[in-house]
Amino acid sequence: MDQSEVRILVVDDVQAMRTQVADLLLSVGFKSIQLASNIQEAKQHLSKSPYQLILCDWHLNQGDGPELLDHIQKERLDSGCAFIMLTAEATKELVLQALKSGVDDYILKPMNQANLSKIYKVLLRKQIL
Repeated sequence: MDQSEVRILVVDDVQAMRTQVADLLLSVGFKSIQLASNIQEAKQHLSKSPYQLILCDWHLNQGDGPELLDHIQKERLDSGCAFIMLTAEATKELVLQALKSGVDDYILKPMNQANLSKIYKVLLRKQIL
């Protein structure tokens, strides 16, 4: 799959963060990016079409990232999908909890150019790129 064809869903309750992440992804050639401000919006997007990458904040106004990941796994929406937690939560316990729950990687905010290598590695490991 070509990078421009990778469907990405960015879930964060802070509009500035959603915009920053989307702009960064667009600047390196990703083109199909949808934004969601909460779990309900994310579920609506997921019910309409598959995504190859989900970047999700841990804490959301209505729920949290692990809750969304659990929904994706229970509904079997994760086939070929990479889930990366994008959050300010940096405690060892939370990172381990996220990894045990099935996230593909964990990126600390703020999202920047250096974090893009993690995204590429996950997409390559999942054989999406």
